[in-house]
Amino acid sequence: NSGAAAALSLFSILTTTLLLLWYNASQRRLARSETYQNSKRLLEKRPATLSGKLLALFYTVSSFLFILGPIASVVIRSFMASSSRSAAESFSLKWYRQLLSLERATGHMGSALGALTNSTLIALLVALCTVPVALSMCIAIRRREGKQSFLELLGMLPMTVSSVIIGLGYYLISARLRGGLTLSYTLVVLAHLVIAIPFVLRTILPEYRKIPLSYMHSSLTLGAGPVKTFLLIELPLLKGAMFTGAIFAFALSMGEFNATLTLANSSITTLPIVMYRLIGSYNFQGACALGTILIGVCTIVFIVSEFAKGGTYGR
Repeated sequence: NSGAAAALSLFSILTTTLLLLWYNASQRRLARSETYQNSKRLLEKRPATLSGKLLALFYTVSSFLFILGPIASVVIRSFMASSSRSAAESFSLKWYRQLLSLERATGHMGSALGALTNSTLIALLVALCTVPVALSMCIAIRRREGKQSFLELLGMLPMTVSSVIIGLGYYLISARLRGGLTLSYTLVVLAHLVIAIPFVLRTILPEYRKIPLSYMHSSLTLGAGPVKTFLLIELPLLKGAMFTGAIFAFALSMGEFNATLTLANSSITTLPIVMYRLIGSYNFQGACALGTILIGVCTIVFIVSEFAKGGTYGR
């Protein structure tokens, strides 16, 4: 019932948009009321008490437990298997061998290796497309002082909308178009792009605002045009933030499930889709192995980004 789904989606969008408007207005009021002296006084270092140290220790341990605990349990479970129903579980690569070499591991629902390839290619496309879009929005926000709030709000709107709603919207569009597999892949990439834009925007925009306007004014005064100024001054200072934003977009696309499930047909399989099918067929160990592969890919990408990024203004 696409009509009822669209009505519920509209209600959800209106509710979350009102909350975002309220948050944006409250942040502006807070920024106007806060003085430099108040900020300085709040930032003054106070001696830590014993109760404060204990509370900080409890918070840190709890955070690691609730954040790393589920991840560690998935990874550990993926390396455990028993040789028979009565035998105890021990270290094994059984589930990885099945996922990467045997089609039956996914219940004939798609190859895990093919899903990894699809997810990686889609994530790369999303990363390459999202950064220029977010950078263009940052330029517009920085150079249109009177419309900053509206443009920022527009860029943050996808964060307030469920990815299911975004997928539903593109699904309704695809129902009126003909494009086959190419159209399906395009819509999946577009849905992931929309979901990633707010995160990339929030990565690049603060770094863009750190660049003094005097740099651009000096360049223009010396005869360089706006395009040359951007390419030779602004862009080199933003390349670190752009690279970080691309990594965020890649990771978000790799793990995106809701919009992909709404849009993808049987010919498009990604890692989250195959994991969902494995769980549905009660192959929890296979799902854990596939989840570990996903965790490993994203971890490697983030580690590489930490070593490779550089050139952000202020470093």
